[in-house]
Amino acid sequence: MLYYDVLDEIADVCVPNSVHKELHVNCREAWVEIMAQLIEHNAIGTKYEDLLVYASMWEELLYKRFSSVN
Repeated sequence: MLYYDVLDEIADVCVPNSVHKELHVNCREAWVEIMAQLIEHNAIGTKYEDLLVYASMWEELLYKRFSSVN
């Protein structure tokens, strides 16, 4: 889908494309997937500026997501 391309572009700016040392997931892939799910469920808006803010908080989002899973 189109927003995956936009999310990848935004992730290139802030989110590292490497495995997180504590969470053991690829940071960029996990962030894009979390954001896509939030957009699909209308939990967040799709404005480019807002997505950039979420990208700057990528690590907090990953911790929140994966701490709720465990």
